Amino acid sequence: MLKRIGFALAALLCVPTLVVAAEDARLLRFPDIHGDQVAFSHGGDLWVVSATGGQARRLTTHDGLELFPRFSPDGKKIAFMGEYDGDQNVFVIDAAGGSPKRLTYHPAVRSTSERMGPENIVMEWTPDGKRILFRSREETHSVWEGKLYTVSPDGGFPVELPLPRGGFASFSADGTRIAYCPIFRDFRTWKRYKGGAAQDVWIYDLVNAKSERLTDWEGTDNVPMWDHASGKIYFNSDRTGTLNLYVYDPADKSTKPVTTFTEYDVRWPAMGPGAIVFENAGWLYVMDLPNGTPRKLTVQLGSDRVPARDRWINAKDHIQDYTVSHDGKRAMFGARGEIFTVPAKHGNTRNITSTPNANEKHSTFSPNGQWIAYVSDVSGEDELYFQKVNSTDAPTRLTSDGDRYKYQLLWSPDSKKLAWSDKSARVFWIDVATKNKTLIDQDRRSDIRDYSWSPDSKFLAYSNNNDNFISQVWIYSLGENRTRVVTTAEFDDFNPIWDPQGKYLYFLSNRAYNPILGNYEFNFVLDKMTEIHALLLSAKDPSPFAPKSDEISPKKDEPAGKDSKKDDKKGDGDDAKKSVTVTIDWQGIEKRDVKFPIDPGQYDGLAAVEGRVFYVSSALGGLDGPVEDAKTTLHVFVMEDLKSHDFLEGIDGYDITDDGKKMIFKKGSSYEIIDATGERARPATTFLIYPTWT
Repeated sequence: MLKRIGFALAALLCVPTLVVAAEDARLLRFPDIHGDQVAFSHGGDLWVVSATGGQARRLTTHDGLELFPRFSPDGKKIAFMGEYDGDQNVFVIDAAGGSPKRLTYHPAVRSTSERMGPENIVMEWTPDGKRILFRSREETHSVWEGKLYTVSPDGGFPVELPLPRGGFASFSADGTRIAYCPIFRDFRTWKRYKGGAAQDVWIYDLVNAKSERLTDWEGTDNVPMWDHASGKIYFNSDRTGTLNLYVYDPADKSTKPVTTFTEYDVRWPAMGPGAIVFENAGWLYVMDLPNGTPRKLTVQLGSDRVPARDRWINAKDHIQDYTVSHDGKRAMFGARGEIFTVPAKHGNTRNITSTPNANEKHSTFSPNGQWIAYVSDVSGEDELYFQKVNSTDAPTRLTSDGDRYKYQLLWSPDSKKLAWSDKSARVFWIDVATKNKTLIDQDRRSDIRDYSWSPDSKFLAYSNNNDNFISQVWIYSLGENRTRVVTTAEFDDFNPIWDPQGKYLYFLSNRAYNPILGNYEFNFVLDKMTEIHALLLSAKDPSPFAPKSDEISPKKDEPAGKDSKKDDKKGDGDDAKKSVTVTIDWQGIEKRDVKFPIDPGQYDGLAAVEGRVFYVSSALGGLDGPVEDAKTTLHVFVMEDLKSHDFLEGIDGYDITDDGKKMIFKKGSSYEIIDATGERARPATTFLIYPTWT
């Protein structure tokens, strides 16, 4: 099996979800407090609840996100970040409810991930209630950067504060100074971080244009909040390893802890008149100032909970992975945590796991067609399971060490072993019968995701990074329980795939250095670096690309009158599949490296069947043309005539059956099973039909 590229399926799936209890709701985030009111975000909507807890009142119902509600100084209005018109902007709404008013209109710099934080985060109001402080990326060229602005609740153009960049901030009582963090890293999930993006709290004098650093802890000091009554500055810090509230007193320049949580961080604190509200473990806590003790709020959410209702979902829109059976008659898809098998031509789609309380993924057929294996978190953690094809018996659990995510499963050709890797960059194999697990290796720099079995199931090839991120190809011997490196450390070598006849180990290598000078910036660009190589496993075998010469072969003398035609009868076992035994001459193997006679390019997705090697080329714009014209092509290299042919164009991924006769490929939202023979793909012999139910 080759590494799988892309995703797959389409059947409708009924998804039952857990009903949220009426009491003690959680996942309450980004709170603010004013008097007896606490505003917060839950499920992407804004809610308001009493500062003593109880039944919450829903303030917004829009499909987009509404985050960071902030009360005006008089408590009559709430400013927030809303996602009403395609972008995330600043809005204001009456605290009693109503139609939100949009205040900013600048589009997002780009589509950013959640860990970079949203656009236009509302921080607080100015003390006089005339303007709203928010952070935006509208004038920056990096998702890491952001500046502080204010905007009137009546509308108008935002005004930039005279700071080059800023994160969470808070005004002094007279509005002439601002406590702020120059670095914004608050949506990152890094724990106990002490690197170059560690945050500190500063004060900037808006009148005299002077700045002063308040904290110098090597870890995280963030979300400063200026208490207008006492003049003290509260902030969050991980000085004990867990984020807790601290207070800085400008009078004696002392810093003291305020909260002492040890299990979960204090998150998203906000200050109102005489109190601070924050999130911890998904619950809300209120702490009265100056010497109050945090008290947990019990909040009930009275809503119809539409997302919690049982509903029908088209599984095709939630595909995670796909593969094809050994005979090409069925495909298997992982979709929204379930595993389905879909017929190539006749039959029905089957949900073979039906576990709405678990997530199954990385499913794969065994080469003998008798088993399927997959990863499931039904136990609470990722574990390996296998079961018989078309069986209703309970699956067998293979592992019990689910302390980290597991990746792609790969059956050995004899259907007796499985290999996989995990989030700790380790690669393992397990004997399915005995459940004995063996650690093969661990990468020092990144996940190991490209590994393949030898045709006799006795070796596993994979790539592993050195400290300089240069990857080499390694081979693990099951019989010796030993790994050996088989390529040099000069180039990036990866995606090793075995020749089904056991003669070669194919792999990709970035070693074509042909720098091109750019026309605009006059910088050198290294493009199309990847080549396809083969390692000769035996020192006795010649290179498959050695020069050939046609020579005359004399006929043998035959008695007159004898029919020279060969006997049409075939010997016993001629049609039987020959068993392959891989023999490796380790001495000097790294020198038996030969390059395929094709030009270098941008290649990946290497796979091999008998006498043929498949690979994918990508044209990603740039020197190849505009990005909108980008395309991928599946090529096949025929070893007999040493020529490469374009097999399929515009595909998003493919997988080949274990006998090399069929393949499944993804193109857009379609999945087809075709013959894997010939120099170019013929029209699909079968098409995956996706039944739907209403």
